[in-house]
Amino acid sequence: MKGTMTTPVLSPKILLVENDPAAADKIRAALSAAGSGSFDVIWVRQLSEALARLTRKGIGAILLELSLPDSQGMETFDKLSFTALYTTFGAVTTDTTKTVTTTGATNAITPWRPEITRKLDNGSATVTVLAVGPGTPNFGSALGIRMTVTVSWTELGRAQTVSLSTMRF
Repeated sequence: MKGTMTTPVLSPKILLVENDPAAADKIRAALSAAGSGSFDVIWVRQLSEALARLTRKGIGAILLELSLPDSQGMETFDKLSFTALYTTFGAVTTDTTKTVTTTGATNAITPWRPEITRKLDNGSATVTVLAVGPGTPNFGSALGIRMTVTVSWTELGRAQTVSLSTMRF
């Protein structure tokens, strides 16, 4: 009899950024009520702690209080989303650019591989994030980030490429 190999299903990690312990407890209780072991909640009290935690991988979602001891209002969201953008692709604050591809090692876009392969002959995708600002900025000092997604494939024997770029300030 052959044994079957199963891959354990990991609970999605949620980063909870909330400085009020009572509110954090209520949120964690509500998430627990959604199902037994449904979410792995990582709780931090300040934006600086959240930014440090985002430099490590594995966060699937963020629940964010906008009024924190070290940041207020939309500034909080802006800082967190800016950091999440480049760390998602494996970049760190000292990097100036980061490129990942669907044909490379496991990364943020390798889940696209089956769909691209199914729909496009010799298809691949590449995402490049680039720190933007005066001089030669790294992600820790950048004023903005340019992200470019490039999809390449073969059609009727000819190489085809489409690129899309966007800026985040």
